Amino acid sequence: ARVRDEGEADDFGWGVIINFLKRSNVKKGADGEKYSVDILLCVEAGSSKDRPVPAKRGAAAESLEWRVVPCSLQMLDGISAIKLFVPNDIRALEKRAVVGKSVNEVCRRFPDGPPLLDPFEDLKVEDKDLKKIMRKVEVLDDRISGHPLPKLCEEGGIDLTDLLEAYNQRMQVDKEIKAIKHMVKVGQGIILKDELKKYTRVLRRLGFIDEENIIGQK
Repeated sequence: ARVRDEGEADDFGWGVIINFLKRSNVKKGADGEKYSVDILLCVEAGSSKDRPVPAKRGAAAESLEWRVVPCSLQMLDGISAIKLFVPNDIRALEKRAVVGKSVNEVCRRFPDGPPLLDPFEDLKVEDKDLKKIMRKVEVLDDRISGHPLPKLCEEGGIDLTDLLEAYNQRMQVDKEIKAIKHMVKVGQGIILKDELKKYTRVLRRLGFIDEENIIGQK
């Protein structure tokens, strides 16, 4: 399984699913938190157990270790169809390292990522609507991967996350400007309405209009 923590912008890469646990004390509506999945992942050695740090590319082997990390379903970014042999007891660091080598070998053989679990071929799902949804997701993924913005950010050394944050701030400012313009327009309408009442009152006193504001002959 591939693990990403979008909230912390952490990419743990590929690991091995060891076990899962259904939680009982979960609020209604939090479907993604009902299950906790134990996944063997490569992390920085010595990092906190509560907040493990993903392994960096090119880091020395002695600075890394394979550790079982509890993950929510929301952190799963893909599940592969490939199965790896896992010893019954992986409490020893050496046993976990052996499984880690198997994961690295799979990633070496599949540089674009291991083949994903197919819901129709592997899981025998027969939902027609799911096929339509997956097709839409594929189209959107192709459009995103083909967009020049990520490449331009990479070449220019620009963080795409910072760029999106700046864009969101710009949109918020534009929204506030529109709201202020609307308030000004409403205020001008009120001022013109008051002036029109004054003009009407003067014309009525001069006899140019009657009590029903109809123009007459003086």
